[in-house]
Parts: sequence; C-alpha cells; structure tokens
Amino acid sequence: MTGLYELVWRVLHALLCLHRTLTSWLRVRFGTWNWIWRRCCRAASAAVLAPLGFTLRKPPAVGRNRRHHRHPRAGPAPAAAHRRLRWRADGRSLDKLPVHMGLVITEEEQEPSFSDIASLV
Repeated sequence: MTGLYELVWRVLHALLCLHRTLTSWLRVRFGTWNWIWRRCCRAASAAVLAPLGFTLRKPPAVGRNRRHHRHPRAGPAPAAAHRRLRWRADGRSLDKLPVHMGLVITEEEQEPSFSDIASLV
C-alpha cells in the first residue's frame, strides 16, 4: 500500500512540474502579446465612455459662437475671445475659482501660515 501512495505522489509531482513548465513557456511565448490586450481594453473603454462624454456636455449658449470665429477682415480679436487669455481679461473669472484657489492667487506674495492651510483643509 505504501508503494501505491509513493507512486501517486510521484505522478502528482510530475504533473506539477509539467504544469509549471507549460505555464512558464506560455508566458514567454505569449508575453509579447500583452500590448494587444491593453490596446483592446483601452479601445473598449473608450467606446463605452465616449458617448457618455457627449451626453454630459453643456448645451451651447444661445446667440454665442462657441468657437470664437471672427471675420477675416475684422480687427484683432479681444483677449476674452481666446481661451488661454480669457482669465486675464475677465476679472470675474476669479469668482468662478474654488475658494482655496482664490486665496492662493490673491495672497501669493504672503507666506501662508499653518493655521491658514489647516483652515482650508
């Protein structure tokens, strides 16, 4: 009976070694295909999330040109027409910032104390 148990354990050990060998060989052989799986996952998530971005978008304001196109013969565009320069020309844009960002911008020259930072948190 002990001979049978010894044989069973040796067969199980041989199967375990075979399983490890095949697993490592498959990882080496198909490990370079990992980028394909990543690309497929990104494409699938983009296909799922792209329509969601269009549904959550705000509708354009009535009577405004969303893209700020101007006539070719018109004068130079005001600074408010450009997205990057809009915050400089519009003083009200600071009101749209969160409170902690407004404090950082307005109190830039002063070094904030620990109590100020703790009150923001």
